[in-house]
Amino acid sequence: MTVAAAMAAAATVAVTTLTLTAPAQAASYPCYKISKTSTTANGWCDGNGPYPTYQVETWCYNPTSGNSVTKKGPMKWLGDRNGSSVTCPSDYPVRTGTAQIFVYDSNHLPLYRFDF
Repeated sequence: MTVAAAMAAAATVAVTTLTLTAPAQAASYPCYKISKTSTTANGWCDGNGPYPTYQVETWCYNPTSGNSVTKKGPMKWLGDRNGSSVTCPSDYPVRTGTAQIFVYDSNHLPLYRFDF
């Protein structure tokens, strides 16, 4: 191997692409919306903990200023029907289409996303 080839090989960076699958494809962990209002998003995922885990996430958006804030609910074990919940301030309502439940493996890597 030439020096140039060795340097090129050393400079190569491995990239892993994560594909989030739909809940229908990950049927062993179905997720459900508990409720969603203009300021709250609540959901839960069925299964058996302690891993995988799930967490609700949403964007709270202020239409006047154009600013947004990402809010994350508490991490829960699969099967914990108390759910994960996010509350946005009244002047930063839940942005349409941004309420999601992420399911994570034991290394906190996302397995899939459920939109509601």
